[in-house]
Amino acid sequence: MVKESKLIIIFIEFKKHRDNKMTAEVKIGFPFTPGIERDMKMFYDSLNEKDQRHYAPLEAKKLCYGGITYISELFDCARTTVHDGLEELKKKIS
Repeated sequence: MVKESKLIIIFIEFKKHRDNKMTAEVKIGFPFTPGIERDMKMFYDSLNEKDQRHYAPLEAKKLCYGGITYISELFDCARTTVHDGLEELKKKIS
């Protein structure tokens, strides 16, 4: 079962109108739809431990602030697992 998401993304779109007035539209949403979260979780569960450690931080990096917590809760893994995976990937790149 996929846990309820806690990370909320806020999008602010500024528009300049013909009369030079500016407006802002605020949209609030979750990073991924429930269907995408389900697919991500199924894929994560199909991976071996090492590949899970490398996949989780890649998804977390896409989300910036709050991404590690969001992904660790989605995949039901420890935040340290995501941090460890980030470090492993950094070592492979350098």
